[in-house]
Amino acid sequence: IPYEIPLLYLGSAGLASISLGGETLGDALNGSIFLGAFFFVTDSVTTPVTKQGRILFAVTSGVLTVLLRFWEHGTAAMAFSILLANSAAPLLDRFVRPRSKWFLI
Repeated sequence: IPYEIPLLYLGSAGLASISLGGETLGDALNGSIFLGAFFFVTDSVTTPVTKQGRILFAVTSGVLTVLLRFWEHGTAAMAFSILLANSAAPLLDRFVRPRSKWFLI
């Protein structure tokens, strides 16, 4: 597991919770978010292939988790946010794909 991905997920979830008026940082970083950070976000089958895509995936998942927790106060918000980010994984890879400097048409 690359250490950047769980840290970025936890950091983006914590910062999003604080910036959106969360009560405490401990409320934002509960057990389900740690489960998602170390087991679901780092799953190699459904995450983007590129390193920049994985970074964008972790940050997107963290922010989506906090946004969904404002409407649904359970553990399902973490699962739904990662599923939404998983569905956008090919798009994230295409968005950060390295481009060649020579355009041959």
